Amino acid sequence: MKPSLFTSMLVKDGVIPLFNVHAERLKNDCARFNLPCEITPQALREFAAQYPAQQGTWRMRIIVHPNAPQEYTLDPLPEPVPKALSLVTYPHPLDFTFASFKRWGCPNRSAIQTFLLQSGSDDVLKIHPDHTLLETAVANIIWSSKGIFYTSDPSLPLYFGVTLSLLKQVHLSQISMAQLPLDCKIFTINALRKVSPVRAVDRREFPADWEAAEHLNRELVQNSLIQNSFLLYS
Repeated sequence: MKPSLFTSMLVKDGVIPLFNVHAERLKNDCARFNLPCEITPQALREFAAQYPAQQGTWRMRIIVHPNAPQEYTLDPLPEPVPKALSLVTYPHPLDFTFASFKRWGCPNRSAIQTFLLQSGSDDVLKIHPDHTLLETAVANIIWSSKGIFYTSDPSLPLYFGVTLSLLKQVHLSQISMAQLPLDCKIFTINALRKVSPVRAVDRREFPADWEAAEHLNRELVQNSLIQNSFLLYS
């Protein structure tokens, strides 16, 4: 059975940063399943004309279905407030089918969201059955020790995000929570919130390293400048 695949893109004052990277990733993923994916400036601009996204922060999604027309959504987002996050580990079995793709209608999604609301935390940490760290419900994870940054190896069942791929000095690793060094600091990263420090995972507390988060965010900005942005309103 072919999945529906999608990408989520930040829209800031009518501009989509890293548009070409997001579009190319979605096209390549769709090609793996022989899903027709056509992303044209005209179609995006015609859809966006229905919304006042020339100002503020918005999230645009392109959703490719195997047996339905390609779909677009455009939703306003509150301005992100810098915050050190609290994560909670998801305690139930996960379906890792298509884990390395952004799958629309993922069977884990509703259960994870319900669990997150009940927990009162900011995000849910996904763990492999062998206890290896994977990702959160909406972001990749980064951790640092002795000034070196690491992230979960993309050979694991996880989605290695476009934004994470812009950080060139992050090493690939496989590690469990119990193996994290005592001096470890943790961060989340995605296209919408960029890099945010983590202050706690379950009952274990971590120092919120704002300086390192700002350093990584500066690197994101520098590396994104060499990529093509897309003007949603011409």
